Amino acid sequence: MWSWRERVLKYNVCGGTLINQDTVLTAAHCFQKEVQITENGGVLVDRNKYYSTFESIICNAGWGATDTDGKIYPDILKQGVITVYNSSMCKNVAVDNEKNWNRQICAGRIEGGVDSCQGDSGGPLYVRDQIDSSSRYVVAGVVSYGIKCGVAGLPAIYVRVSAYLDWIEKYW
Repeated sequence: MWSWRERVLKYNVCGGTLINQDTVLTAAHCFQKEVQITENGGVLVDRNKYYSTFESIICNAGWGATDTDGKIYPDILKQGVITVYNSSMCKNVAVDNEKNWNRQICAGRIEGGVDSCQGDSGGPLYVRDQIDSSSRYVVAGVVSYGIKCGVAGLPAIYVRVSAYLDWIEKYW
């Protein structure tokens, strides 16, 4: 199902989502790291080999770490069903970071166990939506940051894509 979901940077540093044939949507902090450039000047993209029949309302997908300390990485794309919470559920996530809930989303599993982790940054938060009388997944968020991974009471922070649609449309 996530054939358009791509790993855009070497060594599982970040993820991204193809939004057209030439454009990858990812987190800005992903490009503070080294990227692998192709001979034609593009960024190396690893094709997704995972095809799922998953049908959830809200999920994230990525090649990020699968342990709480961010040290064990999968060989295949992982996905998880998560919940979008109101901002009060993320008040203990990176308390020193200023948050703007018009531009961010709090999501995860409050009971822990499923979360985005190191290597998932820049990856998508998908929401199933009705568009033109058909059910489709849309990218509602981009993995930004969190504390540890899958820890109870600490959901992750995602960039709210809708807050940046004008900017995205201007450049693609």
